Amino acid sequence: MTEDIMMPIRQQQIIFNDDQILAVQLEDGRIFVPIRHMCEILGVGYQGQIDRIRRDPVLSKYEMQLDVARDAGRGGRQAANCLLLKFVPGWLFGISASRVREEVREKLIRFQEEVHDVIADAFRPQPDAEISPISQHVDELEAIAQMGLAIYHLARQQRAIEDRVGTLESAMWDLGTRTQEELAAVREELGTLELRLKRPPAGKISEQQAAELSQAVKLVAISLGKRSGRNEFGAIYGELYRRFGITSYRNLPVHAFEEAMEWLTSWYRSLTEGGGGTTEAAEEAMAE
Repeated sequence: MTEDIMMPIRQQQIIFNDDQILAVQLEDGRIFVPIRHMCEILGVGYQGQIDRIRRDPVLSKYEMQLDVARDAGRGGRQAANCLLLKFVPGWLFGISASRVREEVREKLIRFQEEVHDVIADAFRPQPDAEISPISQHVDELEAIAQMGLAIYHLARQQRAIEDRVGTLESAMWDLGTRTQEELAAVREELGTLELRLKRPPAGKISEQQAAELSQAVKLVAISLGKRSGRNEFGAIYGELYRRFGITSYRNLPVHAFEEAMEWLTSWYRSLTEGGGGTTEAAEEAMAE
């Protein structure tokens, strides 16, 4: 340790929520906070913060090295870069809460708002031990109170976690129920679509029926043409369209197919009845 490193007269671990903050006090009453220790609590990089402090024209004047005892597990003492407590909030407000990890964001905000008062309260003079016999146990009682407060906050955090888990389970249950309902609806739609695909189309006649209808028209047209000496196809189709209210024989409704075939068959028979040559010509057309 160099000669310019000062030795604090008091070093204290202060419980703040779930953390223990290290702070020291010099003989003149000034209180300092080790910067590295605070960075470790907040989960921010030490080197970046110490560089930022030293670049600041105000903060750099109140940063110094002090002889600080190591924690109980490591033992010994070390020189630590510390910042005067009065300017700790100014340093902390320079750390953007939006740029730290989410799990330490709330902690950083609490430190920015409260850490100065918490540390200052811990170093306020206690009543003289000779005035009251209870005052000798102030440190122990304060530690117990801080521990109780920490347990209280821990219980609140546990309750909040349980509430969030319950909310998440409820949301997952609702999502599962909606998913099952949607799957059932999809299955129902698929079943309906499958039935529609399997069922022959309603309305118009099939290709096979259209072919039969066309052949029947052909027979009648040939038979009628034998008598009239004209091409009667247009007339036969025109009569078919007029009778059944359609614009194409392929548009004939299914329910009217039998009626149309009976009508054409009856017409054909009336034309061929007693006329052998005509019948032969009609049969020849049927075979084509």
